[in-house]
Amino acid sequence: MSRLFFLPLLCLVQVLLMIDAIVVTALPAIAADLRVDEAHLPWVGAAYLVAFGGFLVVGGRTGDLFGHRITLIAGLSLFTVASLLCGLADTPALLFAGRAAQGLGAAFASPAAFALVTTRYPEGLARNRALGIWSAVGTGGTLAGSALGGVVADLAGWRWVFLINVPAAIVLLVAVVLLLPRDPARAPGRIDIGGALLLTGGAVSIVTAAVTAEDGVDLTVMLFAVTGAGLVAAFVVVERRVRQPIVRLGLLANPYVRVANLFTVLGVPTVHSVNWFSSFYMQNELGMSATQAGLGLIPASAVIVLLSTRSGAMAARVSVRTMFLAAAAATACSLAALMFITEGGSYWTHVLPGVVLMGVSGGLSYAPSLIAATTGVPRDEQGLAGGMQNTSSQLGGAIGLALLNTVAVAAGGYGAAFMWALVLPVLMALCALTLPRRDSFPAAPGALPAEHAAHH
Repeated sequence: MSRLFFLPLLCLVQVLLMIDAIVVTALPAIAADLRVDEAHLPWVGAAYLVAFGGFLVVGGRTGDLFGHRITLIAGLSLFTVASLLCGLADTPALLFAGRAAQGLGAAFASPAAFALVTTRYPEGLARNRALGIWSAVGTGGTLAGSALGGVVADLAGWRWVFLINVPAAIVLLVAVVLLLPRDPARAPGRIDIGGALLLTGGAVSIVTAAVTAEDGVDLTVMLFAVTGAGLVAAFVVVERRVRQPIVRLGLLANPYVRVANLFTVLGVPTVHSVNWFSSFYMQNELGMSATQAGLGLIPASAVIVLLSTRSGAMAARVSVRTMFLAAAAATACSLAALMFITEGGSYWTHVLPGVVLMGVSGGLSYAPSLIAATTGVPRDEQGLAGGMQNTSSQLGGAIGLALLNTVAVAAGGYGAAFMWALVLPVLMALCALTLPRRDSFPAAPGALPAEHAAHH
């Protein structure tokens, strides 16, 4: 298949999976129609997040073992059926089940699509440019979801927030089946069932604790958190002993993979907190509608898209370390600007500067994070590497936002949460400083060297 169509097709798959953020602005309509009480309403979004975050690593490894194309087809098929189920749901329970199934399908489809990109493009400038486009498109999908969700719900009803996925997904499924080459023959793979159950159970428990903690920390939150930590600890012990682990822990010996995941865990909560608290501030303090608040975040997302298309190539010219340090500085400036939001503020002076600076941070770091997380990784572990990076994003975002939301509630204001969040860019910078000034990626078995790849 020509590269002219290969990358756009996979990017469109990613857009479809990311655009599901549109559910946020449809929550009031869903609550009114299905009579979902306020305590359970957050689970319309949380059911997706828990399944997606909990199964990403397993989904990524499944693609490595059984083929990325077939895993993409299976995940996208499940996502399509689940979207139909959500759109036709007539009870809250059915909607929650559909959302969880959507998240499960996305957990297999997203890392599979990502691995198809990283295994098609050789390490170096070619892959860096492709990952820059991938990052921009993923952000664009989230942007489109945030901006259009309220409009779709207002004009066509909340059910079309989900039903609109179905024809789009069917078209993409047909294109994937007809246009993507079959997976190469490989030895039959075997999933480490014990490790998969421990890791998934741990991730699901941790994400559930983080989501539940948004309403305050209680015994239930603590039980989920302790259970999750215990399952992850057991997972590490098991993976060191089995012959074919689902996660080869030696992968983290690669400093770029290790730092990319840690930087993501620290950085994503700052982006989520800016989006979350700024949206609430615009609606609760400035009197904006949900649609207006979504549109108010477009400048930040537009900056991310613009910079992401270039940051992959920029990282090749300077270094991942330099890009990470610049992103950490932009994050600190963003949070510092938003510390001073007040009741009598305005969008133009109190919100826009901070969200645009956060857009600069995301635009400078998203593509370099993906580059660092996958360069030097063997071809048969690219799905795992993508799943790990995405899991770091999901877990970091859920846990970090829950902690900062707790701070905001306890301190009685968004400004306090932004002030405490300033710890994160400091840790991000310290993390980046552990990388060399000039990139020296370890060579992956069977991969083209970066110098050779740069000429292709």
